[in-house]
Amino acid sequence: MKALVFLSAFSFINEFLPSYREYWKVLITDKKSKPNKIELEQYYDEVFIIDDLQCKKEVARILAKVLITREIESLYTTFEPVVEVAGYLREKFKLRGMSYDEALRVRNKHLMKKTAVENGIATAKFSLIKNLKGLYAFIRETGYPIVIKPVSGCATGNTFKISSFGSFFNVDVIKMLWRHKEFLAEEFIDGCEYHCNSIIVNGKIVFSSVGKNLYNNMDTVLAGRPKGSIAFPACCDNERPIGDIKSFNERLVNCYGIRDGISHAEVFVDSRGVIYLGEIAARIGGVPIGDCIKNTSGVDINKAYIDAPIDKFQPDSINERPVFTGYLTFPSKAGELVTISDENDFSHLGGIKEIKFLNKPGDRLMRQKNTAVRTGYIIIEDESYDRLKEKLLDAFQSFRLTVK
Repeated sequence: MKALVFLSAFSFINEFLPSYREYWKVLITDKKSKPNKIELEQYYDEVFIIDDLQCKKEVARILAKVLITREIESLYTTFEPVVEVAGYLREKFKLRGMSYDEALRVRNKHLMKKTAVENGIATAKFSLIKNLKGLYAFIRETGYPIVIKPVSGCATGNTFKISSFGSFFNVDVIKMLWRHKEFLAEEFIDGCEYHCNSIIVNGKIVFSSVGKNLYNNMDTVLAGRPKGSIAFPACCDNERPIGDIKSFNERLVNCYGIRDGISHAEVFVDSRGVIYLGEIAARIGGVPIGDCIKNTSGVDINKAYIDAPIDKFQPDSINERPVFTGYLTFPSKAGELVTISDENDFSHLGGIKEIKFLNKPGDRLMRQKNTAVRTGYIIIEDESYDRLKEKLLDAFQSFRLTVK
């Protein structure tokens, strides 16, 4: 029996695993994630808990143990910090999928931008900054505003817009500069932020979906804007910029060597309609993007994450409906949760598909320091994009949260 090996556990795919009876499912995770082994063994045939999932040698030791008795059909991860580890392991053990160098290009933002420029793909001007002299030189060349971010960051964490010299006196900016020996500085692109999620089989995109963020990710973290997006139905493919983004995405997938699996591209579209690469990742977009895609297209991109690398994705699962589906994540505040909304706060909104609350009174919450921090989410559908956006923003205003 061949094995499917997963680096880190993802709750949104667990429900599918029991149906893969022809495979031996192996999970490798670490102590930092505080795994419940008994619960995980309901989904995986074998669970290994190690000290550090980002330690290549430690993970390689477990993989070598698995290979003694089983052939590995596919190695999976959708946890950003482990993408390059997966690439290293595929190369070391000659497994199908992205190599170490290919994985680095979708993980290391500097290499990602260099690859884009080398292949004629539009992206913001950028520079790898190693000292303040280099930073000031980039500002003199580009002018304000600029964006600074970690080379291997995720979820828009430690990402800041620098609009003037005074921006450097922000406490979080100072911490970011202090903690990172090198970081990326980029020209600020004034435009709307979209994402394109794709399923790729044998180097060909067999399905893609475009979504538009309610507000750009950086604004949701730094300015407290509502975090969410709206997935467009296929009937919008001939409209600009949706069709243009899908074409741009095809170039990205080919350029970065994503041959089997899922990709998540983030792009900016300026007032002239020019599309710029923000980032691309070889993983599923953040929850609950997949649920919105499924509601509009019928395609479960979470299941496709398992199926695409083993040639089991079924194109006949595509069942597009002429509806827009959007989500809004509920924000968080630092402190102990006292009260939080319930479903009744949103009963005036039509088209609700799901409401989920992740926290309860008594939980300790953290401040909104990146796009992954949330206390829940709501998913709504509507035949009108504008009406749906109004509903999502209404949900943001209707949400209640108090902490102490």
